Amino acid sequence: MDQNSVMEKVISIVSIRSGHPIYELCNTTGECLLGPRFRVPARELLHILFDIEGEFSITVNPEDLSDFQFTSIDNIVSIVIKHLA
Repeated sequence: MDQNSVMEKVISIVSIRSGHPIYELCNTTGECLLGPRFRVPARELLHILFDIEGEFSITVNPEDLSDFQFTSIDNIVSIVIKHLA
């Protein structure tokens, strides 16, 4: 699966879970989802993690969650691509 396909699926999942429209997320993929712009609750980020694991049939390692790596769409896409390789 190519990076654009992964990006589209991740943005869709984040949009559903966060309530933010896809067009808004597409223009801000590097921003922290927990930050002041999006204010995604930590529990929703956990649901996003479960949705990502299910959608891509991967298991995200604890190392991937450290240092706030799983907090932006760009970082989430990178994690998914790493596990799909």
